[in-house]
Amino acid sequence: ARIGDEIIETVEVDLRTLEVVQCHGKHNQDTEYHERIIDLVNKNANLIRERMKAA
Repeated sequence: ARIGDEIIETVEVDLRTLEVVQCHGKHNQDTEYHERIIDLVNKNANLIRERMKAA
């Protein structure tokens, strides 16, 4: 997950279920954006799935 060119958190997603497996910032600490990042991935799971099928 990035804001501009800065990496905020690294997100690991299970490609079969599209569930977030891990999401952490620098030194495995959650950032102030942690919940927003997870919510964004979860809310867009269907869009991600559609784009995976198109690829």
